[in-house]
Amino acid sequence: MYDLIIIGAGPGGYIAAERAGARGKSVLLIEKGELGGVCLNCGCIPTKTLLNSAKIYKYKDKGEQFGVTFKDAVFNLTKAMEWKRNVIETQRKGIAFLMKKYKVEVVAGEAAFIDKNSPLGKKYQKSKNYSCRLFAFYSSDKRNR
Repeated sequence: MYDLIIIGAGPGGYIAAERAGARGKSVLLIEKGELGGVCLNCGCIPTKTLLNSAKIYKYKDKGEQFGVTFKDAVFNLTKAMEWKRNVIETQRKGIAFLMKKYKVEVVAGEAAFIDKNSPLGKKYQKSKNYSCRLFAFYSSDKRNR
């Protein structure tokens, strides 16, 4: 039996799991997508990385007032997308490291409840029952997934 089961590994879920694990609690984190949730994988972080690339490109128009001249500046979408993917992957690895460091077990799959103390983690068509003293639900709106 776990002290805490957390459903959803976005910013709220993985931070709650990290903090509980750091305090010696046994924690299970269930996530149907990638660690980091919507924010890291297809929301805030990817958007901000691409916006930053566009912003740097836009500086070419104003650089001269700061003593910087750009010659033949080109926006390369392929490289900007590669940068975005690298940022996401680095962040995912950081989250995975923290979960391992604080002994948080991570299950890739969906969760459902059998009763008030037993979320069911469904992993790749296989199901396993888990029980806990407390649970927390940190999941985004299904329409965003």
